[in-house]
Amino acid sequence: MTSKNRRIAVTGATGFVGRSVIQQLEKRGYPVQALTRYPRPNTQTTEWVTGTLDDEAALQRLVTAADTVIHIAGLTSAPSLKTFLEVNAIGTENIAKTACAEGVRRFILVSSIAAREPHLSHYAYSKRAGETRVIDQLKNREDGMELVIIRPPAIIGAGDPATEPMLTAMRRGWLPSPAGKVGKTGRMS
Repeated sequence: MTSKNRRIAVTGATGFVGRSVIQQLEKRGYPVQALTRYPRPNTQTTEWVTGTLDDEAALQRLVTAADTVIHIAGLTSAPSLKTFLEVNAIGTENIAKTACAEGVRRFILVSSIAAREPHLSHYAYSKRAGETRVIDQLKNREDGMELVIIRPPAIIGAGDPATEPMLTAMRRGWLPSPAGKVGKTGRMS
């Protein structure tokens, strides 16, 4: 299939990683359906679907006629485990369930390296729970769906509000280092 025939559905399209993914897909000519919480104007190759991960109708519109789902949406900080789970586990399950029901052939889940150690934090626990829920959804699908789980260790770059202060300091000639006492030898103690 050519890129013109392969429709890609993307969640998290307005976030740091999602914006880059959308740019790359558009550059390669893929027709994209992207989830957004707030209305946005469509482009020549991207159709924006307004909704959230708990909106069944929006998720169905998002994945209709999609060959692949790239699920990037997720929380990296939240006030409680419950909030993390609502998005990173239940939201992930919702999009996987809809993708299965609509016959999507490929599901790409952007998770986190933290999912390897779910006991470390609420975030890690919720990311592992999201992976588990996707795998459980795929077990129920008779014709199979290709699943790819990506566990990036960290994502940084220009335009990322979390790392922009560090990058700005580096552009000014400062090298950020971990906090700690520096001994007489110049080494951290």
